[in-house]
Amino acid sequence: MRQNTIQLPPNLYEVLRRKAAAQQKSPDSLVIEWLAPHLEADGERSRDVIPAFEREVAAFEALKPSLLAQYEGQFVAIYREEVVASGSDKLALSRKVREMYGPIIYYIEKVTAETPRTVRMPSVWTAKA
Repeated sequence: MRQNTIQLPPNLYEVLRRKAAAQQKSPDSLVIEWLAPHLEADGERSRDVIPAFEREVAAFEALKPSLLAQYEGQFVAIYREEVVASGSDKLALSRKVREMYGPIIYYIEKVTAETPRTVRMPSVWTAKA
C-alpha cells in the first residue's frame, strides 16, 4: 500500500488521537474508516449495503441469548457484529451511533424474548454531485 502524509492542525490531531484511543484503534485506521465511505467509487458502497446489513441482523440473532441477560427491554445498536451502544429511545440511539461512527451500516433492535415481526430495510445514502 502506498502511504501518504496528511497534515492536521495539532488540536484536530489530538481530538482524533483521543477518539481512536477510546475505540482502541490507531489514528490512521480511524481516519481510513471515516474517509472510505466518502471516497468510494460510485455504486461501490450500495452493492455492499445489503450483505453488511444482513450480517448485523444475523449477529443480533446470534447474540440474542447474551443480549437478553444484559439488555432486555432496551434497544441495542449492532455494528461490526457487536453491540456498540444501547438505550431506551431508538431514535436517540441512532443519533448516538451516527455521532460515534458517521454514516455506517448498523442495526438497531429492541431486545425481547419474542422479537416482533418486522420488515428490515436498510437505507442507502447517495451523494448528488
